[in-house]
Amino acid sequence: MKKIKLMLIFLLVSYSALAFKMEGITFNKSLKDGYKEFIIHNEGTKKIRYRVFVRPSGKEDITDCIEVFPKIITIEPKSSQVLKMFGKAKRELENKEYPFYLDFQQIVIPTLGKSDGKTISGSSTMSLAPSVEMKGHGGVIDYSQALNLENMKFYKDEKGNLMLDAEVVNNSHGAIEIGLNFYNRDRSILVSKGMGVVPANSNKKVTIDVSTFTSESDIKYVIFYDDSFAEIKVIER
Repeated sequence: MKKIKLMLIFLLVSYSALAFKMEGITFNKSLKDGYKEFIIHNEGTKKIRYRVFVRPSGKEDITDCIEVFPKIITIEPKSSQVLKMFGKAKRELENKEYPFYLDFQQIVIPTLGKSDGKTISGSSTMSLAPSVEMKGHGGVIDYSQALNLENMKFYKDEKGNLMLDAEVVNNSHGAIEIGLNFYNRDRSILVSKGMGVVPANSNKKVTIDVSTFTSESDIKYVIFYDDSFAEIKVIER
C-alpha cells in the first residue's frame, strides 16, 4: 500500500499528441547499463502501430549505445504498452551527458471501408508521430555521494503548517529524477515528495510541506529515492 502511495506522489511527466500519450519523457540513465520503462497509451478509437528507433542529436552519435524493445509496437484503442530502453555501450564514453532522440514512426494499418455493393475501398488513418529528445550519461556516477539536501530551513507558514525550504544538490555529471521521504525515528510517520529531474551539476531550490510532523525535531531521516523507488541515500538528523 505504501508503494502505491509513493507512486501517486511521484511526479508524472507525459507527452501527448492526439491519441498518443507517453508517460515519462526522460532517460537520464547510464549509457552502459541503464534501464527505464515508458508506458505508451493509445487514447484514440483506432488501433495504432509505430516503429520505434533512436537517432542522433547534436554532434556525437551514441545510437549504438542504446537499445529499445520492442522495435515495433501495436496498441489497441484505449490500451497501453510498455516500451523498454537499455544502455548497452560497448565503448568508453566521457563523463558527461549525451543527447539523442527517441522517434516513433507510424506504420499505417489499412482498414476496410464501406462497400458500394461492387467494390470495397481501403482506408487508413494517420496521427502525429512524436520525437522526444532525451539524455544519457557516460562514466560511472555514485549518486549516494553526488546528491545532498543543503541549507535546510524549517518554519511555520501563516496557517501554522510546518514547511521546509532547502536546496537539492546534484554534484554529478548526470541528471536524475528523484523523490524525498521524511521519517520520524521509528518510521511510523512519512512525508513523501517527488522532486522531478535534478539536472547535472545543479542546485535546485525546493519548498516542501512537512506538516504531517508537528516539529522539525520529529524528522530523523531524509531518504532519497529514484524513479524506480530504489533507495539512493539516507541522511540521519
